[in-house]
Amino acid sequence: MTRLPLRDIAERLAFAPDVESCVDVLLAYLRPPQADWYPTLALYDASREVFHRVWQRERGRLDRRDIVLPVDHLPARFVRKFIRPSAFFNGSDRRSLLAKLFQNSPTYEPDRFEGPQVQPLTAPVIWHSCLCLPLNDHDRLLGMIVVVSPKARAFTRAVTEELSAVRGMASLALARRQRGH
Repeated sequence: MTRLPLRDIAERLAFAPDVESCVDVLLAYLRPPQADWYPTLALYDASREVFHRVWQRERGRLDRRDIVLPVDHLPARFVRKFIRPSAFFNGSDRRSLLAKLFQNSPTYEPDRFEGPQVQPLTAPVIWHSCLCLPLNDHDRLLGMIVVVSPKARAFTRAVTEELSAVRGMASLALARRQRGH
């Protein structure tokens, strides 16, 4: 993987004047490093518990899709991890308790059964790997970076760690723009 220019990303995000500019900067940096990555950013509306807007870059420009994806249509594991964490122990899951306890990273990778439920948040390409990274303002979910790849197991630990650093910068920039700073 080509190393992402974290300093450049941080500077560009800091000077982006609005939410859409932040999204454009972020997606522009996430697309070029790997030709087989297809990133999107989905905004979350906590008052309605829906993802309502998805952006992607296509042919050098920012495209936006307006959607209404209620959290109840997403995989239960996704919802428990990012939206209703108090439901962590409430409900059955195919994974063991130990797997739940050790999967504490701020990312989510849908399994093959969960993929179709996450599809509305992804780029419209055929993918075999998907990584979801939450954008938060403290405990409040703002949105989700979703990166897909046609390659199986495309997101190694090193890639995930690097993307997590970008996720933190994007969370801060997006939160500041949404608050009007």
